Amino acid sequence: MDMKHTLPILSVFLVFAFGQGKPKVSLFPGFPSHHLYVSDEVTLRCKDGGNVLASGVTWFFKNNPLPTSNATLKFPAVTVDDSGTYQCEHGGQKSEAVEIKVLDMLPQASLSVLNNADTVIGKGGAVLLKLYMEEGLNDWWCRYTEGDQEMWQPIKRDPTQSNSSLIIHADVGEGDGRTYWCMDAKKGLTREERSRSNAIKLTATGKMVRLQMSEKPAWSGDDVTVSCDVWGGPKVDQAVFYKDGREITGIQKVSQNKFTIQNITKSSEGVYHCDATYRFIHISKDAATHSNLPSDQQVLTVIAGPPKPRLDCTQMKCGGPWSSKPDSYLWLYTPEGATDPEKLQESKDQILSGKTGTYTCSAKWTSSGFSRKSNECRFAEQKGTSPLVVVVVVLFLLGLLLLLLALCICKRRTVRKKNIEVGADGGYEEVGKKDPGKEGEYELLKISQEEKDKGQYDTIKGQGKGKGEGEGEYEALKAGEAEGTVYHTLKEKDQGKGEYEALKTAQAEVYHTLKGPGEAEGKGEYEALKTAQAEVYHTLKGPGEAEAEGKGEYETLKTAQTEVYHTLGQGQGAGVVEGQEAKEESPYEELKKEKDSK
Repeated sequence: MDMKHTLPILSVFLVFAFGQGKPKVSLFPGFPSHHLYVSDEVTLRCKDGGNVLASGVTWFFKNNPLPTSNATLKFPAVTVDDSGTYQCEHGGQKSEAVEIKVLDMLPQASLSVLNNADTVIGKGGAVLLKLYMEEGLNDWWCRYTEGDQEMWQPIKRDPTQSNSSLIIHADVGEGDGRTYWCMDAKKGLTREERSRSNAIKLTATGKMVRLQMSEKPAWSGDDVTVSCDVWGGPKVDQAVFYKDGREITGIQKVSQNKFTIQNITKSSEGVYHCDATYRFIHISKDAATHSNLPSDQQVLTVIAGPPKPRLDCTQMKCGGPWSSKPDSYLWLYTPEGATDPEKLQESKDQILSGKTGTYTCSAKWTSSGFSRKSNECRFAEQKGTSPLVVVVVVLFLLGLLLLLLALCICKRRTVRKKNIEVGADGGYEEVGKKDPGKEGEYELLKISQEEKDKGQYDTIKGQGKGKGEGEGEYEALKAGEAEGTVYHTLKEKDQGKGEYEALKTAQAEVYHTLKGPGEAEGKGEYEALKTAQAEVYHTLKGPGEAEAEGKGEYETLKTAQTEVYHTLGQGQGAGVVEGQEAKEESPYEELKKEKDSK
């Protein structure tokens, strides 16, 4: 092949070999370009093939040229305003447009430094990072950047631990530092479909004095703590802070080597460093003093940040200026004295706090991410004032009140029913006088409804005239087998001695006594001895021909339920109950007359 044909082929080869073709825009780190989040630190690079161009590059944002000629376009902290299309042009060739979409929220997964460790550490050092994803971390991997390279970081999983969180050992390397982030590496998903975490930047330094910032970049309205630390833990006698090369004066320090920028604003942006004077007195009391040793510089950027919810500490309600309605809410609770928060099960915008500790909330959009955390609300549980306890006490008192009311009503109904059945005077009805001219007799005083059902029968069984003197007998027959039946027996024995005996029933006893006239008294007397719980006792003592022995006796009768016993009086005019007159002569009187006539 002659030189005439070789030169054109060589020129084409050199064009492809050295990238003299169409440039390309790439994103570093390799985040999904449609899933950038507010405060991500990214760089757009204009590449020719696999190499980053050196210079002579024109950048376009939404087709408008930008005032820079660098081959890289750096964003210390992206915002929503940075969303749009980007192109680069080199040697008359313009790249394809790459769209960047910045979400005004936080990623679905969170990556944080464990135990609030420092992010500025000595070269070769390491920290522990914690990755958390509520839906689980199967198929997740982490990546880190070092220089202009990006590598994969394997994750070692502990099968005994929850699948929603992992601990990652993160080295800072020997360079200027590394940036770590994690993403879902499940097969079948495109890069834009993969969920990811936020990024953590670890800065390496070779100096003893180190400037630490609690947030970098910082979000407007947050409090940022700046500290001047010394490796090895010596006693810091003095720390001086600088911003943009000038000493910061008039600040109120939290301690000798620390101060806080409260409610930070854009005016606090700048380049910070510090000088420290310290001694290692924990090694020796006479340790030498190291004076005014400087730290490395740190750039503090302040951006608006995602919308911040407002947590109402009185109502424990989470709200915010959302552009779209959240799908749910995330509640975090930090127990008293603890450092790590716990996720609560509640997902609504309002909760009932019951445990002592600190509460925060965040809004959640399932397919995108989270809002930033709200303000903190501290709740102190007061003994005896828990809403649950109050509700239980109120319900108990209400139930007790209803129970007492029900008992009262039942008691009144029972008393009313009993009064209707047995009368207001305890179960005795007055026996009216039917005919004052005749001998008296005791009529039925009271028959309860129950006794009416059971029935009660009395029988007077007399001896015939031919049976001899004094041989009359009164017997009580049995009314069925029911409980509470009454037996009456009247016997007249030899020598005119009468005896009236009452047998017993199972319950409530009633006793009657009828005292007849003696030889000297000539009058009858009816005495009620005792009534106790519907029990009435009566005793009947009859007259004998000789008063000596007591001779007639009416003994104890018992009934099961308000049983009633009837007693027959003795003698004309003497057997009348007080206030009553008998209509007819009693069978007992008939027997007595029969005896007297003999």
